Amino acid sequence: MNAAPRLPAHPDDSNPAIDESRDVPRAADRAAARVRETASAVLRSEGGGVLLPMLDAARVAVREVARAETNSPQAAARACRAGCSWCCYLAVSITPAEALMIADGLLAQRSASDLPRVQERMLATAARVAHLTIEQRARAQVPCALLGEDGACTIHAFRPLGCRGWTSFDAIACETAQKEKKPGHDGPQDALLYAVAGAAGDGLSAALREAGAPAGDYEFHAAVSAALEFMTAEMGGDGGLRGGGRLGGGGEQSAPGRAAGPAGGCTLSAAFAACPRVTSERLRSG
Repeated sequence: MNAAPRLPAHPDDSNPAIDESRDVPRAADRAAARVRETASAVLRSEGGGVLLPMLDAARVAVREVARAETNSPQAAARACRAGCSWCCYLAVSITPAEALMIADGLLAQRSASDLPRVQERMLATAARVAHLTIEQRARAQVPCALLGEDGACTIHAFRPLGCRGWTSFDAIACETAQKEKKPGHDGPQDALLYAVAGAAGDGLSAALREAGAPAGDYEFHAAVSAALEFMTAEMGGDGGLRGGGRLGGGGEQSAPGRAAGPAGGCTLSAAFAACPRVTSERLRSG
């Protein structure tokens, strides 16, 4: 599948006079509004379909964060480099739209013979960490299932919003936090990128809820595993989606969030409903 995204341009995208990079709260508010507006338009664009619009909605949010990544005045201070993987042992939450985007990327990136091994690693890691709190996950020292042997992210081009927004100005601080089994460093990071990534996720979630599409935040491995299983079942022999991408079977259009799933009638919403959510010990105790 992995078709080129059909994303409408936002007026601000081509306006050089707009510079929010030094007003972080304003930048975050505007990012959330832009993503919500544009993703909502995308989610309405496919009639009764839901899967293809959800993929494009996720890419709307990614585009917003990528703009902040490029324009941030603190970009040069970021210590993040390929092979620096200290943060790849932390809990990550993603929306269903991000999970589908990542699954779509994996389907395009990996061979048919390799995909079952990828799914096996994802499921095995989900079994180990999906039920853990943020703090327990840090103590478990379990790396992301999609981290390469060289310490580089194998899905860097289509990684989640949370991974895009988490940065550091000091790799040693990240290493220290990981070795001390802490849930992330507590040093400085790119404030604009962090705020915009969170805001883009909020805007995406709002658009998904308003469209009646699957929404919420779920543990990374469990959600991507669910998305991979769902999309693999929906792929036709030609690599396209059955039912013209509307997932309705027999040419019928499905209501948002009610896309027909694999044999047994599992819906897209049900596939994600079984995925755990990431929680925090601090929230549980407070």
